[in-house]
Amino acid sequence: MNSIKPKNLSFLGLQALLLAATLFVTSFCIGRSITESNEPDQRLLHQIRLSLYNNQVNERNNAQYPSIEIVEKPPKGTRYGNCHNYAISTLLGLKGKLPEDIPLCEGSDWYNQFNFLRDYCQEVSTPQDGDLVIYQYDDILTVEHTGIYREDGTVESKWGGERRIYKGPAFHIPYDYGNSIKYYRINQPVDEIIKDMKKKVSQSDYTQKKCAKLNRLVAHQAEQSDNREVWRGLEYCMCIDVNTTNDNNETLLMIAKKNNNDALVKMLLKYKAKETA
Repeated sequence: MNSIKPKNLSFLGLQALLLAATLFVTSFCIGRSITESNEPDQRLLHQIRLSLYNNQVNERNNAQYPSIEIVEKPPKGTRYGNCHNYAISTLLGLKGKLPEDIPLCEGSDWYNQFNFLRDYCQEVSTPQDGDLVIYQYDDILTVEHTGIYREDGTVESKWGGERRIYKGPAFHIPYDYGNSIKYYRINQPVDEIIKDMKKKVSQSDYTQKKCAKLNRLVAHQAEQSDNREVWRGLEYCMCIDVNTTNDNNETLLMIAKKNNNDALVKMLLKYKAKETA
């Protein structure tokens, strides 16, 4: 009376086993279907970003990646700097004018040396056309990439050494530009920001010394006919003067002509270099 026959116990055990197996298979299938439904998009996004990082960008309006549009191909001799320089100078109305107006050593100096976000912007949760898009990694505070939010929901930005300006979905960008974004809106009059930035740069002993060092370096590179490094300096360092001189008071253009370096002469003329100091 107070015992159960072995065969009944076996039957009940089998039922429990079948029920557990059914629940396991059902949950596994549900989990698998959810995972599989998400994986293709993630794999595609990963592949797009990796391809872009490897410079596999289609010149003909990016037909290979139709979500990405080339909105501008700056002419040679136009100094936009890197992504940070391009985005911020565009919003300040100084696109292509930084070397003359706000000479910075590096693009990241906007954030690292001169606190652009803290002093002139406010973080917003809902972006509007013209807001800064700041790319970072979750565990790193440095800004890896900067773009401009556009009203159609895309982001416009310059990619490193690419002489093209791109526009596309927020994360259709080179692979090493971060995995999270924040939006910032300029909250002060542009003319006041420019005035204050000029003052900051002129009073920065670190910036003045580093800029002087960079200008001496590019003069030395011209003397060595290292054309690529001269080009890199002019493209990335917004405080290098295209008319800087060496110890003999020779400009870059004078040095190039003295060395019969026709390629460098041609390049410098595109940057509107002068022969006299």
